[in-house]
Amino acid sequence: METGGIHRAPMGIWTKDFKSFMVDVYKDSSTYNNLGNNGVGTVYFVDDPRYFVETKEIDYFAKADFKVIASISGNPSRFVCKVLSLDVVRKGNPLNRAPGLFLEYLVDRSRRKKSDEARKRYLHFKRTIKKVAPGSIYDRLTDVRWKR
Repeated sequence: METGGIHRAPMGIWTKDFKSFMVDVYKDSSTYNNLGNNGVGTVYFVDDPRYFVETKEIDYFAKADFKVIASISGNPSRFVCKVLSLDVVRKGNPLNRAPGLFLEYLVDRSRRKKSDEARKRYLHFKRTIKKVAPGSIYDRLTDVRWKR
């Protein structure tokens, strides 16, 4: 998201129609301050996480200018944003942490009987998948009983 200068921060957003979206933001973040102070910004849709640390150019496949229309207090706080304009540059796949988390979940799930640490990790991955991709195939597969 950006307002004025570029502020790169990986954020999860939810939208059904690209007319509006929601984003949860922690109060101790620069993004929270930017949204609270300015109420406008731009979301860039990228398909490579290196964008956040390596790239000086903005390599995105779509971007949406927005304004905050509502907020729900909490930590994280939820901001409801209205899309003012949407620019799709090329076809892309939005990043989602679920596939990588699911792979780590599988590794630790297979070791759960031999390691308490593995059990703690796989439960953490399961909770995180449920948070970042609720209802997805990855979320559903974490609830499948394994054959022994």
